[in-house]
Amino acid sequence: MRWFSYLMAVWVAAAACAPEQAGYEETEPEGGWDETRDGKFESMAGPIVVVEVGDDFVELRNDGAAPVDLVDFRVSFSYRRVVLQPHPGRAHVVPPGGLAVVADAGSDVLARLPAWVPAVATSKPLDALLRYSKRLIVRTPDLWVSDRADATEPAAPGVSVERRLKTRWQLSRFGATAGVRNAVDTGRIRTWFALPGVQAANPLPAALAAWIEEARFSLDAALYQIDHPQVVAALADAARRGVRVRVVTDSTYLDDPSYAGAYGTLRAAGVAVVGDGRTARQHNKFLVRDGRWVWTGSYNPLAEDGRGFIAWDNAMSIDSPALAATHAAEVDEMFAGAFGPSKRDGGGHVAYVDGARIEVYFAPTDDPRRHILDAIRGARRSIYFSQFSFYDEEIGAELLAAADRGVDVRGVVDRRSANAATQYGALVGAGLDVRRPYFDALLHNKVIVIDYGTPGATVITGSFNLTAKAATSNDESVVIVRDPQVARDYYAAWRRAYDRSAGPNTDTTGLAPVAISEVFVGEGDDPFVELANLDGGDTPLAGLVLCGRDGGEIALSGAVPAGGRIAVAADGLDLDYADALVVVDGRGRIVTSFDDPAYPGAGRSLEREDVAVPDLDAPWRPSQVEGGTPGW
Repeated sequence: MRWFSYLMAVWVAAAACAPEQAGYEETEPEGGWDETRDGKFESMAGPIVVVEVGDDFVELRNDGAAPVDLVDFRVSFSYRRVVLQPHPGRAHVVPPGGLAVVADAGSDVLARLPAWVPAVATSKPLDALLRYSKRLIVRTPDLWVSDRADATEPAAPGVSVERRLKTRWQLSRFGATAGVRNAVDTGRIRTWFALPGVQAANPLPAALAAWIEEARFSLDAALYQIDHPQVVAALADAARRGVRVRVVTDSTYLDDPSYAGAYGTLRAAGVAVVGDGRTARQHNKFLVRDGRWVWTGSYNPLAEDGRGFIAWDNAMSIDSPALAATHAAEVDEMFAGAFGPSKRDGGGHVAYVDGARIEVYFAPTDDPRRHILDAIRGARRSIYFSQFSFYDEEIGAELLAAADRGVDVRGVVDRRSANAATQYGALVGAGLDVRRPYFDALLHNKVIVIDYGTPGATVITGSFNLTAKAATSNDESVVIVRDPQVARDYYAAWRRAYDRSAGPNTDTTGLAPVAISEVFVGEGDDPFVELANLDGGDTPLAGLVLCGRDGGEIALSGAVPAGGRIAVAADGLDLDYADALVVVDGRGRIVTSFDDPAYPGAGRSLEREDVAVPDLDAPWRPSQVEGGTPGW
């Protein structure tokens, strides 16, 4: 009791000494007032928020749109107010979306911090302040409240208290890591990628089916089209075991006889299925599970053809009740008959998951295109994109403007829209390195990775193609994730496609002067690939790899004599169909390619007289010689 009285006395004294803020209660702030313990109200409208509290550090994040200098900010630890000070040699300005750490000068935290994470110190020893702190209040230099954090209990060594929602805290597992996301990767954000030519099979159907199988109460799905047997079976099984399952889809496919089996299976199992009943597309590709998890991305769960082709696609699972509610509300609207412009903006667009800021916008009512443009305009280092369809002239112009201000802009566009009539033509014409894949698999991604490798790294994904219909009439979803770890995953997948693509502005400096000049795909004989030397001297092949559509590879060796040709036995490659072969060097660059869907007929090969390196459009013709002419 005496201890409580002493604390109350200290608290009252501290409150009495706190400076008054002129006009503090005259105008209600945008975020509303927050009541303190003594009944007064404080504004919490500042950009700096507390996201993690360890036993020897506090992690802050800048949620504003401008950089913030933390020096002279105040932090109240329960009833002690301290001033933040610079660490010698450390940055103390936090970029938008960036993290910063409050730690003592001698703390091991600083040694563990990545060099790019800003850090500041307190005017009093931090560990003692944290030991008994139940509440933290962050104030700006002019003493306005920026954020308040109420911990459920003091953090013990090795355990941090991390923010899940704006006003809720919970203890994380051991292994808190200051300045890197939040404490630990708890698996609340997961990513999957389909990589044709890299993976032997598409991992997305099995991943989605397993994700669906975990449902206990409800599944809400907005899917453009669906007929993959594994995914259809998972949804039907969920309905049969008592899960409430709803599917909204595009009427074009709901009314298509070739999809009748899939939709019939769902309805027979008790799944509620509705179509949009209009000409514009219900183009979403998301699911909500048990009011907590969201599956989203570019993937349409479609049956794959007999040749085993898979599309370049991506998917993401997010554990967030807030985002689940936002997506479920979208399904509610569509089940009530509201599609396209007739929907309303329901809000709830931003949530934080494991320290990652995630924004979700639905077209057309939320205008996701505007947010994509804002993200591109904010790029400082790089923009890497992978797009199925790219017609939006304003987005193309913003990419050119970014390149003009020094941003590294590169991209890959699906072969079907990589032509002069689209923004591919405009960007290539302006000198940008924008490519189209050699392989004929569909490049179905709608991905932009911004400022990869920086604290503000951002990923944009979802169902939204860069077209007018996506922006104005279709039902679409866009997810913007500001997180370095997620950006690393998406950059790695983007790089796979980029390295298997080429365009008019691709850097060919130092490429080996060899070209695929003939491919034997006939039946009954050993297949071969002929390589021609385009140089005046012998060309060694060591370090080059011949890659097939199915992911098979042949490491090349030996040399091609000056002006000559050699034949490489291609038994290890899938040449049943003459679709795509590439030779890559040790840096992953395309040296030469073969891409032609025409089957030449039994005993014939495809050959090319013009073997320029590399050339996507040089014509191939069937050889007039039975069995081809390897090495000639």
